[in-house]
Amino acid sequence: MRLFYCFLSIALLTQFQIANANQIKDFAKSQEFRQVKLSPDGKTIAATLINEDAAIAFFDSESLKPINKIGFNRKKEPGEFYWVNNERLVFKLLHRRAWREEPEYYGQLYAIDKTGERPKMIFGYNAGESNAGPGAKKRKVSTYGWGEIVDLLDGDKRHILVQSTPFSRDGDKQPKLILLDVYKGHIVKTLAYSPIPSSDFFTDTKGNLRLSSGSDENDNFKVYSFDSGSKEWSEFANGKYGEHFTPLVFDTESNHFYFLDNFKTDTLALYRLNLATQKRTLMFKDPLVDITSAMLTSDQKKILAIRFDPDYPNYAIVPAESPEHSMFRKMLATFPNQIVDITSLSTDGALAIVKVSSDSNPGVFYLYNNKQNKLATLFKKNPHINEKNLSPMRAIQFIADDGVEINGYLTSPTNAKVQRQPLVVMPHGGPHGVRDRWGYHSEVQALVSRGFAVLQVNFRGSGGYGREFYQQGLLQWGDRIQRDIIQSVKWAIKEEIAHPDRICIMGASFGAYSAVMSATIEPDLFQCVVANVGVYDLALLYEDGDVQESFWGASYLEKVIGTNKATLQEYSPINHVKKLKAKIFIAHGEKDERAPIEHAEKLKEALQANGLPFEWFVKETEGHGYYSDENRAEYLTKAIGFIEKNIGSYR
Repeated sequence: MRLFYCFLSIALLTQFQIANANQIKDFAKSQEFRQVKLSPDGKTIAATLINEDAAIAFFDSESLKPINKIGFNRKKEPGEFYWVNNERLVFKLLHRRAWREEPEYYGQLYAIDKTGERPKMIFGYNAGESNAGPGAKKRKVSTYGWGEIVDLLDGDKRHILVQSTPFSRDGDKQPKLILLDVYKGHIVKTLAYSPIPSSDFFTDTKGNLRLSSGSDENDNFKVYSFDSGSKEWSEFANGKYGEHFTPLVFDTESNHFYFLDNFKTDTLALYRLNLATQKRTLMFKDPLVDITSAMLTSDQKKILAIRFDPDYPNYAIVPAESPEHSMFRKMLATFPNQIVDITSLSTDGALAIVKVSSDSNPGVFYLYNNKQNKLATLFKKNPHINEKNLSPMRAIQFIADDGVEINGYLTSPTNAKVQRQPLVVMPHGGPHGVRDRWGYHSEVQALVSRGFAVLQVNFRGSGGYGREFYQQGLLQWGDRIQRDIIQSVKWAIKEEIAHPDRICIMGASFGAYSAVMSATIEPDLFQCVVANVGVYDLALLYEDGDVQESFWGASYLEKVIGTNKATLQEYSPINHVKKLKAKIFIAHGEKDERAPIEHAEKLKEALQANGLPFEWFVKETEGHGYYSDENRAEYLTKAIGFIEKNIGSYR
């Protein structure tokens, strides 16, 4: 049956007049629609709308007309939300402080009906009732901890399971699992305490607690199984699991469960475990790359598909006959060469919300009618972006000097009239376990729109390419990782992609570290450096910042950068700035807890001591990045202007 499209306008939305070309401020603007989900009966669509103010908007799924809009003041906004029944939502409440732009989650869960009635803080430090009368059987009390929803409990319209983790600076407190009333906020009962701090709970299809997993103080991964009879924990499978063991779902009978793991394999694979025999069965494995994600059905009870990214997104649909599996196959055929996700599905399988995006599509939400086989366009995540002016992102590969294949992505201006282009190489953050993927990247597109080619490289230590590739980057921050980045630039020059005298390196967090470090190792290769919210003194990581303050932080740092003082000095960019020939732009947020402002100040002092010029951009209310649209636009405008001044553009 042929698929029909219905393009419908929503009265609530602002109509945008899109210019012929996107401006930097367009790329800096936040996504307007972040989450869109159907109620279980499929009658109502809920969407988080973030523009000048934040709101949850509700629409009738048949007429697509707005029903209600629940607004929030500038100090609060809704985070991730869930339909707990056809009338009521629970969401994480985010708070924005006067001294910080980015809203933060402080553990509070808020519930409200779609009509706006019965609003209630049901969990968190402000959830208590001070006026509970004498003789009350239950009293809603404040909980000084973080709440995370574990299970929505199918068939129970009043209760959910919540993981409650007490407040602590380093995360060393043991979480507990509670049964919570979504109307009154009562903690009905505590089901269990986790066997170790910094861990998560997992339940089966019936809502029974089965597993807990997390890291101990030595950053060793641990898994425990729960005995519902004795209420005791025991270490699971005698340690026969890898460092990336991730429980997913149990089967209907709870005799087997599915999980991701890299135990005795190089790449992360999907397995099924027989709980009685402890026999594991390999379900899916790619020999070259890790599984990116296991996509679950909208009820979180079955595996829908496996995504893996050797270059572009690939999907392997798990064999199963269900309306959602059939629907996902149809959506992949309808939107070829794009990233597809079913964000929610009505209980009867008749309606679904489908999110689609690509390198030149920031994201569109559709309503799919399975019975009528129709798609209706609901919302664009970035309606201010003119997609016709975005440039394609292509996968690239080259062989490093030691014979290892390195992968990455190149985005070039579509209307470039010269072969050798001014190039911005953009190392990603992390660095470990993180990688660049194909898709829409606002900062990349902003640079390309101004006439630069952008090269992103997944250097040694990046995630996604197996254990061995990951481990080759450990203790190599100032050596092998930087050589991979530098060799990617030399590859682009050899392939006549990049102009050898018009190259800038730009990054954030670890990417900023790499930008400065690479420019000191190969000072003649780069004409300019943009270093944003970076770390520049490795020894300082042991003294300041939220990594070293965490429960497992010291062990993690020992694993990735080591403790040898001479090596830490050698791999710290502040000790090599006298080698710099490139002009440098330093940007930072004063409220940065991941890479405290002291890093930027030390780099500034080192440059001043050597008489080297630099440009300085600091925002006092920002953290590890720029949350404010205005601050982000100002940063991008100044950074791109700095690059244009130093290497020009093809235009």
